[in-house]
Amino acid sequence: GIIFPRIISYHIISRTAMDCVIPSHSVQPFCAAIACLSRVGKDLLWEFDPVDGLTIRALSDSKAVFSSFHYEPTFFHRCSCPRLARKRKRKNQNGHGQNQQDDETLGRWCVRVAIKSLAAVVRPRKDVLSLQLLTVGDLLAFEFRLQRPEGAITRVTHMVGVATATSIAAVASMEKASELVVQPRVVLTMLEPLRRSAEMALLINDEHKLISSVSFTHDDLGENNGNDALAAAKQSAGASSLKTETSIGFDELVDLHYVSL
Repeated sequence: GIIFPRIISYHIISRTAMDCVIPSHSVQPFCAAIACLSRVGKDLLWEFDPVDGLTIRALSDSKAVFSSFHYEPTFFHRCSCPRLARKRKRKNQNGHGQNQQDDETLGRWCVRVAIKSLAAVVRPRKDVLSLQLLTVGDLLAFEFRLQRPEGAITRVTHMVGVATATSIAAVASMEKASELVVQPRVVLTMLEPLRRSAEMALLINDEHKLISSVSFTHDDLGENNGNDALAAAKQSAGASSLKTETSIGFDELVDLHYVSL
């Protein structure tokens, strides 16, 4: 005969830590942000809290470049953290055990995702109705709802593996530091002509109320040792390499806190 072992049943609760839905008009900017962070590091850190929202960070291998995108809960059509329910036994006055439902929230959730696994997520798509971000166990799911020409709605889901991580943040002294607040379109207009430059210098001219970006190489600095990058860049204007300079006025900024060194 065949002997079957005693079967023990378990009640498995899905560990869903994040459930967010991005509306159609925000899907493309969200995917563009991921593509932007992919130029910084090999891994992305996803940190989610239902109250604070979602933050995606990237750090270069040399730890010289740090970038971060933060999305408030209002950015999403739905931003929630489903509660986990666990049962525990609690003795009553008669000494007998009884089950009591105890709801707990997972709190802040932080994982690391390899940027290579997100290649299929950031590629351009048409007729996207929404994008749902959902964590299921050790997987992060990206579910696109697409509107087909014939009217049918198609769901395309990409699932990537995640690993538990520790949150990181850029820590730098703000003493004697300048701060610029600029509209993205203004920055793009200023930096677009320099996109093929290996390096650039960002210069603030308080006298003429201008902010300039100048392409240069380290060889152009000569004996200035970086003290006057603008003069060094212009010094080699007659050289064979092409130098590019773009400028915007202070009046095009949202806010400026400039500290002269």
